[in-house]
Amino acid sequence: ELDELDRRILRLKADEESLKKETDTLSKERLASLQKELADLQTKFNSRKAQWENEKASLEGLSKLREQIFECNKKIEAAERAYDYSALAELRNSATASCPGCRNSWRTRRSA
Repeated sequence: ELDELDRRILRLKADEESLKKETDTLSKERLASLQKELADLQTKFNSRKAQWENEKASLEGLSKLREQIFECNKKIEAAERAYDYSALAELRNSATASCPGCRNSWRTRRSA
């Protein structure tokens, strides 16, 4: 959708440049309506792009959180396999303090 809006804006800008060279009344009226449409499309494009950027940032944050959870669980599982209870306790405590996702993951695994 952003690409479509961008292409439409580019086409309108090209039309605008060609209409600026015209001197007749009809062309000037067309230029005025075209500039209004162009402004509306620019506003729509900017709001959609901002929304897309926000969604992209949210997904990147979620991806980083999942990666932290995965790494935390991997360390906890290694400590469990090694029967290293002090490391296990330290990992669980540090995980619950620094990573809310790890805390929830650990609680889920513990109750299973």
